[in-house]
Amino acid sequence: MPDLSNHVAVVVEDDPLNAMLIRRMLLGVGLGEVKVCKSGVETRQTIVHLSRVDLILLDIQLPEEDGFDILRSLRYLPSVDKARIVAVTANVIPSYIVRAAEAGFDGFLGKPLKFDEFRSQVLRILNGEKVWEP
Repeated sequence: MPDLSNHVAVVVEDDPLNAMLIRRMLLGVGLGEVKVCKSGVETRQTIVHLSRVDLILLDIQLPEEDGFDILRSLRYLPSVDKARIVAVTANVIPSYIVRAAEAGFDGFLGKPLKFDEFRSQVLRILNGEKVWEP
């Protein structure tokens, strides 16, 4: 198993239970640092203080800004220039998946996340693979 203890992830999720679960799953995979944010504003404020980010799991359906708007704003931040940004949503209809691909997401994970597949999905994403698994 690769050493991911120096990797940093950001989870953007407005539901506290989902956020806690995803954070624990990422720590279980071995990531060293996992930040949780509830909105685009909080995400940008958090990321500005990080020297780098390796992975962002971004919920699409958020109350103020949706994940598509947040994605566009994050791509301009230097600390995320190499980050893999993955859409995470329960809205897994084909047109939504196409929209996520066209918007520039590096992957798509449908909710509920599949615990038994999550480790493999994260490792593949961090290795540069585009993982599209609704």
